[in-house]
Amino acid sequence: MATVPFTNQYSEDLFGCFDDINTCVYGFCCTPCLVGQSAEDANVGKCFDTACCLVAWNCIPYVGGCISACKTAEIMNKSAQAYGVTESVEWCPTIMFCGACAACRLQREINKRKAAGMQPVVAVMVVPAPQQMQQAPTQK
Repeated sequence: MATVPFTNQYSEDLFGCFDDINTCVYGFCCTPCLVGQSAEDANVGKCFDTACCLVAWNCIPYVGGCISACKTAEIMNKSAQAYGVTESVEWCPTIMFCGACAACRLQREINKRKAAGMQPVVAVMVVPAPQQMQQAPTQK
């Protein structure tokens, strides 16, 4: 059986949690920890720092849940992009209503790509060195 090359789309279903029961249980018991692990696996953040930040956002009265959902979506999209998934479907409402499922799908996708030998690639912007302007010679 030949291996299918990965595309820029998720190969995992949002509600396919039971395909990997360990990730499923981990994601449902502590979603911020799983998001943190995904961020660390993708080299876009530290596990503990990311999880603590997401939990702290939830402590803000009234708007904390929305802020946390949007930050979670941002972190998850960066993590997915590091493994070549450019399909940005993790947005605030998805995280608010299906956050654990989305976190599990991301980790399953990362695990599958890591098992195939993929390494995370984080884009780095290279800024060119400043150029020296020289005055043109004047004609007389």
